[in-house]
Amino acid sequence: RAADQRDAQAQLNLGILFYKGDGVPVDHAQARAWLVLAADNGNARAKDLLHALEFWARPRDGLPVAPTVLIDPP
Repeated sequence: RAADQRDAQAQLNLGILFYKGDGVPVDHAQARAWLVLAADNGNARAKDLLHALEFWARPRDGLPVAPTVLIDPP
């Protein structure tokens, strides 16, 4: 509910969950959509992730490319 009510942190969290497939199926389109909303609502981490992650890059075999940054840095 919080994400639907423009809570940027909740939107960021949903974006990460969809990107990682944590509790939901992996869905990079949904992940990107939530991260865009979070960024539009002022979340700096969402802006950074949008710039760093490659949502559309695909090698020739059609499998997703690993992200260029870690969502959960060590």
